[in-house]
Amino acid sequence: MKLKRVSITNFKGIEGTRAIELSDFNSIVGQNDAGKSTILKAIDTVLNNVTLLRTDFNIHANSDELIIELYFDCQNRQYTLGEEIPTTIETEEITNEENLLVWRKIWKISGDNIPKPKTSMVYKKYADNQDFLFKTEPQLITLCNANEIETSKGNGDEYNNVEK
Repeated sequence: MKLKRVSITNFKGIEGTRAIELSDFNSIVGQNDAGKSTILKAIDTVLNNVTLLRTDFNIHANSDELIIELYFDCQNRQYTLGEEIPTTIETEEITNEENLLVWRKIWKISGDNIPKPKTSMVYKKYADNQDFLFKTEPQLITLCNANEIETSKGNGDEYNNVEK
């Protein structure tokens, strides 16, 4: 996986949201106190579960949220899941509309409290209830039947959920 973008909201000296595009080779240059270290600390905070302090939240922020998102290009690299099924992150549709894996952490700031972040992955959204990621097996079978897709093999065995 390659880190392609970092989006930072209300972290340290960053008021509002800033997105930083990355490539294979990156150089961060700027004057003192321009935010170079803030970018690296934001990445470190997500990757290494760093505990934040109240002073990490931008005091001029217009919201009570501190958000850091890391965008990864998974490059269709194959992984083996559950039932020894080879797949990719892209095939599993755990990517956003740009086909990037997005790891988001959100801290809701209240007073001097810095709670643990809410961690999530951002993935494509589909209209008309066609989002398959969190469907149960009966829901998948119902959708397959509605779309005239076979749910059992010629020998009578059921297809597994990945195959459905």
